[in-house]
Amino acid sequence: MKQPFRMIMLVLFSLFIHGCATQASSSNQPNQTVLLIDLSELAKATGKQEKLNKQMKHAENQISEQMNELKSKIKVQLEAEQAKASAAATKEAEQQFQMFLGQAQQQLQAAQIAANSKIQEYRVKLLDKYKREIKPHAEKLAKARNASLVQYVDEKTLWFNPSVDITQAMIKILNSEKKAN
Repeated sequence: MKQPFRMIMLVLFSLFIHGCATQASSSNQPNQTVLLIDLSELAKATGKQEKLNKQMKHAENQISEQMNELKSKIKVQLEAEQAKASAAATKEAEQQFQMFLGQAQQQLQAAQIAANSKIQEYRVKLLDKYKREIKPHAEKLAKARNASLVQYVDEKTLWFNPSVDITQAMIKILNSEKKAN
């Protein structure tokens, strides 16, 4: 008789401990609601996309001008080196010109890679600045909806419930803020 009683008490005690642990772990879990913002739609609807495009175009034009200046300088140098090689009319002079030509091509390729990198860095910088601008508004909406996370809709997003999309609410907030200023 003592054995079954002990067994029942052990089982009941285990269930009690398990129940307490489960309740404690579930009460410690933070709210897992995730909200989504479509940055592209937000930027278009608030007029920010046009401003960002103008800034990018301006940066691209500046870099393009710098590249054209470099190409012009290299072209002048190449013409001078070619004139030297033609005047000398030796195999050694032709080899030096070919070597200079190869170096000039490498310099242009390196400059083009650096220019593309600068453009990409500037694009990322503009996008990061825009994200910082909208962050306080997204945070307010998230807190009002008891959400723990706001993410951007991007190419990795396959599907989401429209109820978690705060893009339209953000558009209203940003447009009203723009009118107030």
